[in-house]
Amino acid sequence: LVDHILTKTIRVIEKLRIDFENVERNLKRLRGLNLSEAAMIALTKKGLNRQEAHALVREISMRAYSNDTS
Repeated sequence: LVDHILTKTIRVIEKLRIDFENVERNLKRLRGLNLSEAAMIALTKKGLNRQEAHALVREISMRAYSNDTS
């Protein structure tokens, strides 16, 4: 079973192609919102509980995205 899984995984990875222009376009489209997880983790290290940090980061991220200020 493990041999089969490894063989399949190797075949998938060998055929994997990354479109770097598309990656760049998607990152620009996100305008930094992909970094919100890091901000949430930093807030939890400063003392906020996870749910509070998530709610705060989500609210601020959505506001910034809506106002085109992210």
